[in-house]
Amino acid sequence: MSDDRINPTALTLGRLIAAPRSDVFRAWTEPELLARWWWPARFRTTYEVDLRPGGRWRFRTDDLPDLGVLTVGGAFLEVRASERLVYTWVWEEGAAEGETLVTVEFRDRGDQTEVHVTHERFADGRARDEHVQGWADCLERLMHAAGAGDLASDAGERRGMAPPCGTAMRRGAPSSSSIPTTYTSSTRSRSRRRRGGRSGTGGS
Repeated sequence: MSDDRINPTALTLGRLIAAPRSDVFRAWTEPELLARWWWPARFRTTYEVDLRPGGRWRFRTDDLPDLGVLTVGGAFLEVRASERLVYTWVWEEGAAEGETLVTVEFRDRGDQTEVHVTHERFADGRARDEHVQGWADCLERLMHAAGAGDLASDAGERRGMAPPCGTAMRRGAPSSSSIPTTYTSSTRSRSRRRRGGRSGTGGS
């Protein structure tokens, strides 16, 4: 299933994910699970998430030979567990482009989940177009991870291996401490030159 809509300053993409809504929400908000699907495996990304209204999030890759360092982040405006996220989005390497807004809705479909991503407030159609393919690639990786059973928190243990990712840092735990976890490979992609993948460039 796909439900993709485009207008001059916004885009909406919808996909049916083969995992329960609680698992998909956690995969979108927990660094160690984000690292299994968000960006391609060669990017060795650090994920930081402070999951609360006003909390910050930030994803940063290693210095890549072809792309340099890619960094995107923002602040959570709304957090409804397993239902809805609203957060700002800014590319640090292209801050002059300004802040945009992402809304993610998680709709229960039994043992599956409808995910709808709306990304809006682009300055123009060019900026919007640079993100369309990126989001499509990103959601494709999420669908693949769900199909492979990689969204469950114990997937790595059940398979006897660590999850494929860079470094995950979770903030906002009950102790208000950061919990760094290092993985063996990484996820996530987007290019300054090829912004067609702004939110999740193709590649592996």
